[in-house]
Amino acid sequence: YNSTVNESSFRSNSAGTQGGGAYGGTVNNSEFLNNHAGAHGGGQYGGTANSSLFQGNSAVSNGGGVASATINNCTVLENHATNNVGGVYAGTVHNSIVWYNTTDGGTNDVSDAAVENSCSPDVQHGFDNNVTNAPLFVDRFVTNLQLAGASVCIDAGNNTHAPGALDFAGNTRIQNHFVDIGAYESVDADFDGLTDAEEAFYGTNPLVADSDSDGIPDGDEVYETGTDPDDADSNGDGTIDGFELPIITAFVSELGTNGAAYGFYTSNAVLDLAVGDIGVEISGTNANLSLQMEQADDLNTWTNAGPPVLWSLPVDAEKQFFRVRANP
Repeated sequence: YNSTVNESSFRSNSAGTQGGGAYGGTVNNSEFLNNHAGAHGGGQYGGTANSSLFQGNSAVSNGGGVASATINNCTVLENHATNNVGGVYAGTVHNSIVWYNTTDGGTNDVSDAAVENSCSPDVQHGFDNNVTNAPLFVDRFVTNLQLAGASVCIDAGNNTHAPGALDFAGNTRIQNHFVDIGAYESVDADFDGLTDAEEAFYGTNPLVADSDSDGIPDGDEVYETGTDPDDADSNGDGTIDGFELPIITAFVSELGTNGAAYGFYTSNAVLDLAVGDIGVEISGTNANLSLQMEQADDLNTWTNAGPPVLWSLPVDAEKQFFRVRANP
């Protein structure tokens, strides 16, 4: 209550009215898990929270995670409010992620708060440097809430509001000139496009850019080629991914340029005759096409307008393509 608390865990506490975990004060590098408030602020009500995690908290009224507080570089997710605003209600939000919160009525994630340089679906994308893209955690479902290498939250914060030298996990807070959004600062020690947290998830070496020595950086294998960054021969065909990829790339390019030579045709070259009763019938060695012009006064009752027109052409090659073109 109105205290300064560092590197602590607030778990399964409750309050009859406000602040299930904390009321007022300043909380740094701490976690709020499964706390409950009978009114507002299931995790924290009032005060300031820096580099902290709010998850699984609940409130009856507003702010299942946080209410009427200032939060800097926090991650607020999977909190719930019965009446309104499952995540953050009122107060100020800087450099924070507010996602995946729920409510039985009203707004899920954030409302009635001043929000800047933050990530939430309930903000206006681009306004005050906020983003609405999903944050992309390494694996939310096993509670690995560190940022994936492709996250829009990396380097998207405002250094003015960066709280202290360390993030929630104890990593240096600013890694690449600009602070990240959220409680965790991403670290990519080998600059391969995968954060160190992702390297741990995939079992790759965070100090080696190409862990399986196949000629493709780990990050490119995950986000570009779809190959396994920890297996040099991802499909087990005996060819190293780094040798195989240029061959596949060249083949795809060749198909795009000379596709007809391999039996591939673009949609601009081939027209699928699937309109009404139009179709090509193969009879013996001939391709027959019969067209019947019809007319109607009401677009419902159609009658023949003259006799049908029949074309019959020999099919004299192993592959033969026909198409119909209507001229004005």
